[in-house]
Amino acid sequence: MKYTCAASGTEFEVTEFDLAFYERMGVPVPTLCPDERMRRRTAHRNERHLFRSKSAKSGKNLIGLYRPEANVLVYTQEEWWSDDWDAMESGQDFDFTQPFFDQFHVLSVSTPRTNVVTVQNENSDYTSGTGYCRNCYLINSSEYCEDCMYGKLLQNSSDVYDSAYIYDSQLIYEGFQLENCYDCKWVYYSQNAAECFFCDNVRSCQNCFLCTNLVGKQYHFMNNPLTKEEYEKRVEQVLSTPEHLEKAHELFAEMRKERVYKYANIMNSEACSGDFISNAKACTDCYDINKGEDCKHVQVGVGVKDLMDCSNHYVKSELCYETLGTINTYSCNFCLYVFDSSDLWYCELCFGCTDCFGCVGLRKKKYCIFNKQYTKEEYYALKDKIIAHMKEMREWGEFFPAAHSPFPYADTLAQEYFPLTNSEAPWFSLARRR
Repeated sequence: MKYTCAASGTEFEVTEFDLAFYERMGVPVPTLCPDERMRRRTAHRNERHLFRSKSAKSGKNLIGLYRPEANVLVYTQEEWWSDDWDAMESGQDFDFTQPFFDQFHVLSVSTPRTNVVTVQNENSDYTSGTGYCRNCYLINSSEYCEDCMYGKLLQNSSDVYDSAYIYDSQLIYEGFQLENCYDCKWVYYSQNAAECFFCDNVRSCQNCFLCTNLVGKQYHFMNNPLTKEEYEKRVEQVLSTPEHLEKAHELFAEMRKERVYKYANIMNSEACSGDFISNAKACTDCYDINKGEDCKHVQVGVGVKDLMDCSNHYVKSELCYETLGTINTYSCNFCLYVFDSSDLWYCELCFGCTDCFGCVGLRKKKYCIFNKQYTKEEYYALKDKIIAHMKEMREWGEFFPAAHSPFPYADTLAQEYFPLTNSEAPWFSLARRR
């Protein structure tokens, strides 16, 4: 069936698969097309811009994701995770005379948040969107990494510098879209490569220099086979002076222009469409997916299943809809930055929670609505009433408005996906208008 996007006016298709998923989740057909849903969602994510500001709790200097003029309460990581404050203090009763999103926005800006979004890191203060990392600096969207600097989407890797989209690899410099690689420099779109320089699209190769589109080769220089001794001599000569190294960069750029490219980077996958997909099955219109199954309209997913319209999901996220920024979640819908949680609806920055609705900044809580505690019976009764109210207000099934983001559009991931000028994308925060 064809529907018209309420934002762009373009037509988009809703398939039988989509309708079955919406029915399963208990939500209506979306009013926006997939691109506009993605824009609205990713307008709530800042990955790379850091600013100096002060803690709202102690006044300490900090560096974080939020501009000093943003109308949010920001704590340092140490302060936020301490036991001397409680997000339940921000709790409020739901007002059935007011829209849900306006009330949630008030709760969101009045509840403290961390300066950066991280989980169980060690000595990795200047990272964001990271978990279980050690000794890392200025990386984002990464988990289980050690001694890595200046990168994005690094997974289970160590000693990686100036690289992006690296999985299960070590000793990488200036790499892009690598999997199971070791000691590689200036290598792109490759798997199971070792000790390679200036290579593009090589698989199961070792000791290759200035090579493209090779499989199972060793001691190749500019796609030509050499003896071990000849190869080492040629490589040593190139690396001997900055001038020779610069020439290698120029040659590599020319080789990349001339090499044959596959229509999409989809590897070891079945029934998938999109780009940068590996070890996946039945993933439609997905990008940067590793070990995914039965997903649609997903950007960046690692070990994920049954996701639709989601972004930046890591470490076994399953059965989620319109959610951004998760680790180890199940059935979390219309949420922002929820971790180790299940059965959450319209929640933000919640850790280790289950069965919560419209909550912000909670840790290890259950049966909470708008940061207030209820019994199990009270929770489900009130949740049903709020959902009915949201349906009347035409809010149910919609994601948080981009206008409620604490970030200006130019600082967000949405700007990378859908660039706009400053005049087209002013600061969206409603708090700025008060």
